[in-house]
Amino acid sequence: MKPHPRIRKTVKWGGAVVSALLVVVWVASGWLDVRWEDPEGHRVSVHGGEFWIARGYPRYHQLPWSGKGISMRTHAWSLYPQRPLDWAGPRTSKVDWMFSCALWFPASIALLAALTAWHLDTLARRRTRIGLCPKCSYNRTGLPPASVCPECGAAAPTGSAKA
Repeated sequence: MKPHPRIRKTVKWGGAVVSALLVVVWVASGWLDVRWEDPEGHRVSVHGGEFWIARGYPRYHQLPWSGKGISMRTHAWSLYPQRPLDWAGPRTSKVDWMFSCALWFPASIALLAALTAWHLDTLARRRTRIGLCPKCSYNRTGLPPASVCPECGAAAPTGSAKA
């Protein structure tokens, strides 16, 4: 099944933009801690190169600059070495549960998807330009321009140079 051109275009450009934004947030989180918390101990935080969510965070861990709602603080640049994904439950930590994700992990996944879409699109354009079927690489030289591929049945490529 041939992917829709709009989907491939969305993956190409959307993946590039998402990965660029995540890299910016990842680097900025080395200088800036952004936290949100509520009185029940729920916390959402981006700092030190990771994003994490916790429930039941102990009150004795509160820092002077943190409190209810959103708090931010700057510090000397540092990124912690982290695992891509981490989960902690009540048996392994002092919280009810905690999930953390290193920001480089989703950025690399988005970048990999974008690069794959760019590569597939480049291959299809190159095959069409040299007169090959964009789906199966069958040599279409000598075939009428509007005919389907005799090998795979794909529709005629638009804008083929050699037909």
